[in-house]
Amino acid sequence: MGLRNAEGAPVCLGGNRFTVYCGRQVAKPQQLAARFGQQTGEKGELFIWDGRCGPGEGPQCAACRRLEDRLLS
Repeated sequence: MGLRNAEGAPVCLGGNRFTVYCGRQVAKPQQLAARFGQQTGEKGELFIWDGRCGPGEGPQCAACRRLEDRLLS
């Protein structure tokens, strides 16, 4: 049996060989603004998130984020 997050979903490593993702649908698809390295109030770059926990088009779900934090300690 492979590694699983707190919700029991199996996880895989992302392309950076560090971040973990389960690939589950965790929200409905939506348009998000990314503001990496920008000042508050500046307009970020918009992207379409497919609603999945995954490296392709979206962030981690909370359970995968907690697992990653636990692996670091």
